[in-house]
Amino acid sequence: MVLQTDPDRVSRTAGFARAVADLARAGDAVASAINAAAAAELADSVHAALVRSGHDAGSGARVSWMGNVLTHNDQIRDRFVELVTHTHPGVTVGEPFGGSLDGVGLLLDVPRDHPLAAEVHRA
Repeated sequence: MVLQTDPDRVSRTAGFARAVADLARAGDAVASAINAAAAAELADSVHAALVRSGHDAGSGARVSWMGNVLTHNDQIRDRFVELVTHTHPGVTVGEPFGGSLDGVGLLLDVPRDHPLAAEVHRA
């Protein structure tokens, strides 16, 4: 409960992520397992997004990420890429083209017949 009510919970959690990353790089098996589980959770999110958007198995698509975890944690990023590309042949994973606000701006131009259009809410 202390963490949930902490106004700095995001930075505190990020601090744990950095500590786990450092331990994993030093060879700690538990930290490496935490990183592997994190990569699997993120890959599951990509899988869900591809399925919900109507992606055809075997067809091409590009996915990426936002934030610092995958940018700075090679162990999580490498496993994430491995899982996504194994589960979805034809999908490529690449570094972000911009920041999260750049992506929000693109949502304004999603055509009404786009597979994600139902997920974009307009006022």
